[in-house]
Amino acid sequence: MRRHRTVLLVLTLGLTLGACLRIDTSEPEPAPVESAPSPTPTTEPDTAPDDTEASPTETGGGTAAPAAPVELTVTEVATGLEVPWDVIEHDGRVLVTERDTGRLLEIAPDGSATEVRGFDVDPAGEGGLLGLASDGAALFVYYTGGDGNRVVRLDQVDGDEVPIVTGIPKGRTHNGGRLAIGPDGLLYVGTGDSGDGALAADPGSLGGKILRVDRDGGVPDDNPFEDSPVYSLGHRNVQGLAFDADGRLWAAELGPDRDDEINLIEPGEDYGWPEVTGAPGAEGVVDAKFVAQPPEASWSGATIPDGGAIPQWDGDLLVTGLRGERLYRLDLDAEQVADAEALYVGEFGRLRTARVAPDGAVWLLTSNRDGRGSPVSNDDRLLRVGP
Repeated sequence: MRRHRTVLLVLTLGLTLGACLRIDTSEPEPAPVESAPSPTPTTEPDTAPDDTEASPTETGGGTAAPAAPVELTVTEVATGLEVPWDVIEHDGRVLVTERDTGRLLEIAPDGSATEVRGFDVDPAGEGGLLGLASDGAALFVYYTGGDGNRVVRLDQVDGDEVPIVTGIPKGRTHNGGRLAIGPDGLLYVGTGDSGDGALAADPGSLGGKILRVDRDGGVPDDNPFEDSPVYSLGHRNVQGLAFDADGRLWAAELGPDRDDEINLIEPGEDYGWPEVTGAPGAEGVVDAKFVAQPPEASWSGATIPDGGAIPQWDGDLLVTGLRGERLYRLDLDAEQVADAEALYVGEFGRLRTARVAPDGAVWLLTSNRDGRGSPVSNDDRLLRVGP
């Protein structure tokens, strides 16, 4: 592979924060973009900033020096995928969803992809086979069916579907789809407003919410709304969910024509859609912790590495950008985002998902064949970022 330098963009917290009246201006799904095949982008080891610090550790002789940054290389794990949406390791297998085909694929060590099973999906617009989560025993899958979005549990990957959450509104846009297992062992579900902003503000609707349920779909006793899976509301389209080392839940959310948000989620709180966006300081709603504009963001998947394989990213929130065609590294400081770095800007096209791999590296999925990108000959791809 040819080598290159990582592009660095440092943003400040207050750069794009501000109050804006929200008007939902969802764009219709554009026609697929046709492009001639082009050479595969190649990468060189990532040159991490010299001032990146890891948390010092106490030893018998005093405070140990922070772990030294390691060189990072981006390699292709699998190519020729068709609009992949999520990737996960489950029961020793690397599994990838394809949004439009409804196929669940297993990726072998040699990069070959084998269909494990298919799902009966409605792939219109942004719907289809979407997010995955694993509790070590069962696999959880979010997909758009004929009667709406749903979450199912698979006790065996090729076994029967067990419905967990049904009746999540669907639309041509804003189907949500991200899943995460929390440190409490419960399942968290990011949904979208399905193109109807009023649903996000309605606590009786599952649209535009983060939901919290047990592995059977039951409502935990300590959920903020009695007998309801709703954990937080006022979301336009939740696309990324990640827990930090302190057990806090961070969510990446797409704005309309402005203000893509990074939110720190608190139970029972309202995050403003469809009335406000960003961090206006409005009464009764929670401000975003970080905001960027869609041309540089359009956030999707989120993950937080533990620093084992990549010490310079220890505890940072990594968020992929679709329209922004980059990976954001957000330095989390207490309950704020201290600074942000944009990596691999424009090098791999639209990035859909970031996920910590079993070896501590980071997996990335491209989304260049989703009708909004400019695919090269080997798109879409599963990439690995690591030593």
